[in-house]
Amino acid sequence: MDLHDRWVFQDLQKAPRHGFLLARAERKALSSRLASGEWSGLISEVDGSLAGYLISSPDIPEIASLDWMIDHSPLMGDPMHRHVREIAVSPAYLQRGVGSLLYKELSAAAGRSTISAFVAMNPVGNSASECFHRRLGFKEVASFRSSCFLGIPNYSSTLFALM
Repeated sequence: MDLHDRWVFQDLQKAPRHGFLLARAERKALSSRLASGEWSGLISEVDGSLAGYLISSPDIPEIASLDWMIDHSPLMGDPMHRHVREIAVSPAYLQRGVGSLLYKELSAAAGRSTISAFVAMNPVGNSASECFHRRLGFKEVASFRSSCFLGIPNYSSTLFALM
């Protein structure tokens, strides 16, 4: 949770260059979802220090304005789909392969054929995350735009998928 909180988007002017998380998570809710098996988590450690984590689920976040997803059959028709809800790497381990390793482990552990992830694109360009996902072979499959999302005006994000 401390690593999560470090990357929570707080200020348009001070958003980190390496991506950001849009909403603060509650420890109790996260713990409950992980304990129930609703969500899965992977943790990467280096010499006993937290290097990063990845949280995934079989479903894409339920947002009423994402009705276009229903029509996107290559992604929604895959019963083995895994959606990455959150991936974060400790600043000390950025650019050292931790994120790639987490995705590789997710793919191997879950045996899933499709992995998807949203990358926020506006109002702050999240080019580091976009480049990272493209480098791993993810393709853009849909976009989401909203005049106001989680309190952020003129929000847009891209849904990437690795199939």
